[in-house]
Order: sequence, then C-alpha cells, then structure tokens
Amino acid sequence: MGGWVGSDECDANYEDIIGNFQKGHRWLNDEFGVTPRVGWNIDPFGHTEANAALFHDFGFDAFFFSRIDSDDSTSMFQSKNEGSHFLWRPFSDHFGKQKEILTGVVSNGTAGYGL
Repeated sequence: MGGWVGSDECDANYEDIIGNFQKGHRWLNDEFGVTPRVGWNIDPFGHTEANAALFHDFGFDAFFFSRIDSDDSTSMFQSKNEGSHFLWRPFSDHFGKQKEILTGVVSNGTAGYGL
C-alpha cells in the first residue's frame, strides 16, 4: 500500500495514516525510485470513506482489499467472478466524482489469503 506499515483503517487517526504514507513513500522512493500507484490493503477490519479519499489524495489510481461485510460479499460474489470492481466516490455528497478511485474486492474469503 506504500505505507511504512498497514494501518487499521477503522481505528487510526488522519495524522498517523498520513505520516505512515509519507514515511513509506519516502523510503520506497529513496530505495527504489518508485512511488506506489496501486494500494493493496488485504486484511484490515473495515474500510472507510476517509481512507478511500486519502488513497486518492496520495495519488493511487486503484485500491484493492478483501474484507467486506458479509451481506455485501454475498451480493458481489453471486456470479462466477473472482472479485468485484467499482468506482468508489468517497464523500460524494461533498466532492462528487472528484476523489473517485477504482476499487476492487479481490476475494470473498475471510481475509483473501487463498488467492
């Protein structure tokens, strides 16, 4: 995901998430000359609009995760597809499509480790 560590999306405050991304992005750029463009946060318990907006603001083109509500999982994975993709528009009442980010749910397993 480009952070120094994977933050718990439901419990971390903005300053910690931003500092984590800054440190991780700086290290990846210094060591490898790259800046991540795709986020992969496979195992946090929940995903928030605030995190999706921050991922957009950090320059991610897409964001992938696994854990979702069981009702959402059932409706998403009724087809034979291995995942579901959608355009997440965090805080759309305020920002409209401005912070839109391609989002993918990669597995309907408990944590997606069986990919």
